[in-house]
Amino acid sequence: YEIDVMLAYGNWLYASVPKPEYARWEKGKYPYPEPPAPVTKEAFEGYKKWAHFMAGYYKGVVAYWEIQNESSSGFGWEIIKDPDERLRTYCNLVKAVGPVIREADPHAKISLAGMAAPPIPKPSGLPAPEWGRKSVGDWLYKCLDQGIGPVVDTIGWHIQGISPGTLVWDEYPAAVRAVKKYAESKGFQ
Repeated sequence: YEIDVMLAYGNWLYASVPKPEYARWEKGKYPYPEPPAPVTKEAFEGYKKWAHFMAGYYKGVVAYWEIQNESSSGFGWEIIKDPDERLRTYCNLVKAVGPVIREADPHAKISLAGMAAPPIPKPSGLPAPEWGRKSVGDWLYKCLDQGIGPVVDTIGWHIQGISPGTLVWDEYPAAVRAVKKYAESKGFQ
C-alpha cells in the first residue's frame, strides 16, 4: 500500500488569537474550531518542524505528504483576506516544506493541497479579489505560476458535487488535459 497523509491545518500553539473553547457537537458543525493556517513566522516554522518530524517518523511507511487541505477555499487560510496574498503565502509554505520533508525522507512524494473543486480548462482571467470568490479552479494555475511545479510530485482536487450533464462534468476531460499541459510547462513532472 502507498499511504497518503495530509499535513492539514494550523496549530493553536502558534495562533495569534487564543484557542476558543471546544464546541459541543451540533448538527452541521465541527466539534472543534479550526486553527488559523500557518501564516505567521512562528506558525510557518512550527509547521516546517512538524512536517520534518512526521516525515522522519513515518519514513518508509508514508509515501505521499499532502501539504494542507483545500487551501483554495479556507480551512484556516481565510485569515488572509486578499486571495493573491493567501495564494503566495500558501505557495511559499509548499516551497519551504517540500525540501524539509525530502530531507527527512528522500523517497517521499509531495502533494499540493487538494483543491475544493475540480480544475477548469483555462484560467478565468478574473482579477483579484474576484477570482478568489468566483473561481476556485484558478487556484491551481496561479500556484503553478508561483513556481510550485518542480516542488510537488502530485496535484489533486476534489470532484464531489459534480454530476453528468453539467458543464463542469462535460469539461472535465479537457480540463484535466489542460492542467496537465500547463503544469508540465511550469516544471511539473
